[in-house]
Order: sequence, then C-alpha cells, then structure tokens
Amino acid sequence: MISIPRDLYGVPLGDGRVYNAKLNSLMSRATTDRTTYPLGGPATLKAAIGELLGTRIHYFAAIDIEGLRDVIDTLGGVDVSVERTINDPRYQDTLTGQRGLYIEAGEQHLNGYTALGYVRSRMSAGENDFTRAERQQQLLAAIAEQLTAGNLLVTLPGLLDAVRDNVATDIPSGRISALAGEVQEADLGGLERHVLTPDEGYVVVDAASAAGYVLYPDLDAIRSLANRIFGVEG
Repeated sequence: MISIPRDLYGVPLGDGRVYNAKLNSLMSRATTDRTTYPLGGPATLKAAIGELLGTRIHYFAAIDIEGLRDVIDTLGGVDVSVERTINDPRYQDTLTGQRGLYIEAGEQHLNGYTALGYVRSRMSAGENDFTRAERQQQLLAAIAEQLTAGNLLVTLPGLLDAVRDNVATDIPSGRISALAGEVQEADLGGLERHVLTPDEGYVVVDAASAAGYVLYPDLDAIRSLANRIFGVEG
C-alpha cells in the first residue's frame, strides 16, 4: 500500500506531458477540461499514478467520504491502535457540523463518525499530511481485517447498500465477486504500508515555490519502491 501526497508537483501524465500543478487538482481539472485531458478525470489520474510508480494501474475505486462512514458502521466499527492522542478542536464533521475531535491514544474501537475524523484530522499536535496518510492506511488495513474475519457474508447486504451510491470504479462487474473472494482469503500479515515522505527520500520539499508548498517527486526512488512491491507489470 502506497500513499501519494496531495501536494506532489510535476507528476508525469504518461503521454509525454508533465502536470505542473498540485496532484490533488488533476482529477477535477481533467474532468472539466476534456480538450486538454481527453481521457477524463479518473482515467487521467490513473494514468498519471501509473506513470509515477512505473507500473500499470489496472483499475481504480473511489469512495465518497460519507460512504466510508457508512461502510465502517455497517461493519460494526473497526479496531485501531492510536499512536498519539488526537486532540483537534478545529476539526468539523462534514455531515453534522459538529466541531472538535478527541481520540485517546491506545487501543480504540471506532465507529464511522470517529473513524472519519481519525483519517481527516491533521491539526492535532505532532500531526501533518504525512501522519494523516499513515492513519488512513491504518484504517484501510483495519477495514480489510474486518472483511477477512469471516463475517463478510453476514454484512454483505448492508455493505452493498453502503457503497452502492458512494463508490465509483471501473472494475468490470464480472470481476467483483472474484475480487471479493480474494479479499476474504487474503493474508494481511505481510501487508507493506508506505507513505512517500521527504524523510525517506521519495519527495523533495519546496515551501517557497510560486505554487506555495509543493513536493517534487524523486521518480527513481518512487519507481524502485513500486517495483519491489508490485513488480514491473504491477
């Protein structure tokens, strides 16, 4: 599992061009400007991520943030080990408008509301975009653990309802059942999780660029990591 920073700048698009803006703006721009980006939003982003990693991205799946809340509640919540207490008085829930988030360090069972805050908050002491990405990976792994715990068939009807209106994907419908079976049988013990951070040499920080705070990718370092994890063919 590799998390790619939203502030990445200068990502190759896979068609010979480079995207000279922050990566988190690419999908919306490609969605509205089909003349410049004929593949459209999701396909353009998929091609760019594939080029960045030096591998082929077969499919994508995007879940609306509120859909993630519903998925977690359908699963009965998830268990996570909170490394540092999250105390973010500026956090505001997108659905209820409720302000403030407090999650004590230690083993916690999170419902959808709290889990959503756990992966969205970045203003607590010692937290930033990179630590938030680590928490996002942790939550995804916790969801996967729930799905492989033998209760998938029990929760499947509610799970399908939770994701039906909140997930966009280009996975062929004929492949979904097979992928679900693979998830159920997956051994997550060997799951690797990486965030592309400057400390590990994957990106270089430029806090004073014309575009503001940006991260320039070290393509050789990133592709070496992706090749080790995914293989050349992805």
